[in-house]
Amino acid sequence: PLLSARFARVIAVDPSSSMLEAAHNRPELKGASNVSFRAGSLDRLPIEDGELDLAIASLVLHHVADPTAALRELRRCLRPEGRLLAIEQEHHHHAEFHERMGDRWWGFEPAEITQYCREAGFADVQVRPLTTARASTRRGMDVPRLFAVVAA
Repeated sequence: PLLSARFARVIAVDPSSSMLEAAHNRPELKGASNVSFRAGSLDRLPIEDGELDLAIASLVLHHVADPTAALRELRRCLRPEGRLLAIEQEHHHHAEFHERMGDRWWGFEPAEITQYCREAGFADVQVRPLTTARASTRRGMDVPRLFAVVAA
């Protein structure tokens, strides 16, 4: 809903049909004609080359086998002047959280994610901690800090 109110067109992609259905059925999106829902994953997004001005990947890279390949796929979907905004977990040692969330990676160090982005074809990469995201607990579990990556 936040994105549909601020952008002319929004494409929501998820590999889970139940997640897409839940998103599509949100009451605050009922009147939003500018949002489309597509089934797909980061190894082959259902988006044309250069179709996007902005790609947002929120808390997904730590779930994929090859983060560089996923970033390369996101780069493919961006127009030449397009930007990537990724939200990710900092490297952590919260075993219960890692297992419950089904994560492949234990988060990333800023230098590591910067290198992955450069290998994927992004030239300008900036990594910043999210100051509102602090180590806390979720249902009694320790949770990792988050950071934002902006790349072009």
